[in-house]
Amino acid sequence: MHRPFVGVTIQQYRTEGTPPSLFDWKFVLKNSGSLPAWGRVEELHVLVTQAAQAHDVANPSPFNKFFLMPQETADITGRVVDPPGQQLVSEILAGRSQLTVSIRVAYEPGGGLWWKSHYYYLLRSGFTTQAYPPGFTIISAEAN
Repeated sequence: MHRPFVGVTIQQYRTEGTPPSLFDWKFVLKNSGSLPAWGRVEELHVLVTQAAQAHDVANPSPFNKFFLMPQETADITGRVVDPPGQQLVSEILAGRSQLTVSIRVAYEPGGGLWWKSHYYYLLRSGFTTQAYPPGFTIISAEAN
């Protein structure tokens, strides 16, 4: 089938500081289909849950619209920084706080096609210390 297929293929993170006070994450979005894709990040929601309290983390998308040729990638990035007087990043790395990232991408084929199909990709991923090495794991994913 000739169409774009856009989704997250790599999930990475890095920390800075001793103790860590900065948590940078990166999800690599890739078009693994046979046609170019015009798309946009419709949702980028980052949530940290501590002791049954959820806190939204401000993470403006580094880009809203994108164009990906077949096999091209684009990075969706974000950052969690310790608020003054707190060690939020250390809590995430110790597994006492949960970091969840939700991404929704909508896209359509690029080029001069006379029909326009609309596709989406939705990913919900959480950082876990239960794996070795610690990292992001997919909680749920959906696409059409």
